[in-house]
Amino acid sequence: MLALIGLAGCTAGPIFYYLLLKSGYRNPAQLMVLVTLINFCATPVWAVVTAYITERCPTAVRASGYGIGYSAATMIPAFSSFYMLGLKGLGMHYAYTEIVVFALGGLLLVVGARLGPETVHVDIT
Repeated sequence: MLALIGLAGCTAGPIFYYLLLKSGYRNPAQLMVLVTLINFCATPVWAVVTAYITERCPTAVRASGYGIGYSAATMIPAFSSFYMLGLKGLGMHYAYTEIVVFALGGLLLVVGARLGPETVHVDIT
């Protein structure tokens, strides 16, 4: 599930975001549809990541494992404004830098999901 959400985040989400920026917010119906589609590509990961991080940690250290895992996963994205300024410094129009960050986040999610162990058959007691 994490890999599928990441795939949507590095393919469809950036395309919808680009269409949103190109349309210039002229049509309210199109705006609502595109924003909804972008959110469907970006936010579902937070419904899955909580369960995944919890399953990765044995019961004895579950609370601290979850806290560290969840906090560490928010550190890299917290600096997204600096990444966007860096892309702007490389010559990219600032409005489009969010698309690159969005796509990179989706790609990193796919890679992380594929590299992480499967937790379906793990005894977490």
